[in-house]
Amino acid sequence: DSKLQRFICFPGSPHRMAWDLLAGALIIYDSIMIPLQVFHLSDDDGNTGASGFLWAMDLMTLFFWTLHMVASVLVGYVHKGVTEMRPMKVLAHYLKTWFLIDFLSVIPFDLIAV
Repeated sequence: DSKLQRFICFPGSPHRMAWDLLAGALIIYDSIMIPLQVFHLSDDDGNTGASGFLWAMDLMTLFFWTLHMVASVLVGYVHKGVTEMRPMKVLAHYLKTWFLIDFLSVIPFDLIAV
């Protein structure tokens, strides 16, 4: 446990804040683009002009949210005013709170259905 301790990041660190800002931007992107994907936007010939960009963004966001699951295990949390930084406690807390939601959100249902 003490060897893993050095990998645990303080929740208010600048690196974590930057990561959370990027996550917020991707949440906004996903909340706009996922509903628009229902419409399969294309031109008169059936070509989706931005499909390459959208495909790359889909992969990038999938990669980010998958990596976010790992990052979440490596950041402490505050419980009753005390910051918990012990790796096994952090892992147990993540598994009991956000893991299922995070796991279900990174399953690429659109790629599986193809």
